Amino acid sequence: MSVKDPSLPDGLSLTFQTRLNTSAARDATLSAIAGLMSSIERGLYTQWRAGHSLASLKNKTIAFYQVPARYFNAVKAGLDGKIRSVNSSHSQWQHDWQDARHSQFFIVGSKDESHGCQLCALTQAKDGSLTARLRVPDALRDGGNPSKRRECDWEAGEHGQYLELTDIHFAHGGDVINAALANHQRRQSLSLKAGRDQSGDLYKHYGQALSFRFVRDKKGWRLLVTTAAVRGCPCTCPKAGAMGLGINGSFVDCH
Repeated sequence: MSVKDPSLPDGLSLTFQTRLNTSAARDATLSAIAGLMSSIERGLYTQWRAGHSLASLKNKTIAFYQVPARYFNAVKAGLDGKIRSVNSSHSQWQHDWQDARHSQFFIVGSKDESHGCQLCALTQAKDGSLTARLRVPDALRDGGNPSKRRECDWEAGEHGQYLELTDIHFAHGGDVINAALANHQRRQSLSLKAGRDQSGDLYKHYGQALSFRFVRDKKGWRLLVTTAAVRGCPCTCPKAGAMGLGINGSFVDCH
């Protein structure tokens, strides 16, 4: 029988951000991905306005834009939220949306995917810094198929299969992110045959999703990582001393 570790996520999700140090080539790739995701989002919105459900457009969109399904899921999740937020100030929302085009994209993770996210693998280097390995959509690896492209909203060209972003540091939340990576490594270890033979399906209780948002501002690109908060295990330290409570009939004595 498997027993869940009490330090596993309890449902609270936290998001942490950091500034990326990018070269001109890496900036071009991130901008190209943001442009492609923006085109997908606007295309989905147009189809939604025409009466189609977003879910029904999945296969067609994946084939047309040459992107993995996880990219579609991320765009759909973001667009669902924007549609829900539309109210009487729709014109202002539309203006803000247009102004923010090509400036960000979102990637959703899952606890059962490698590294907690199939499209963006986060790993820790020996010096404690983090490295993000981002999967580049097929449409950007070979310049896309011009006959399928209705608008030039992203830069076509060779960006390679993966974009590697190194020397990433978080001023806040690094310990939570590292704990999430360790949690997923534990899942991978227990999911191997030897682990399953010894612990059964215990690996299913480990692993957690990491979702990523890349945002461009006047200073460059920022990376925001969202993952579940992990409860720490209680511990004691004899060197820190002790506190005593004396419970009496009419008062409590603390010493």
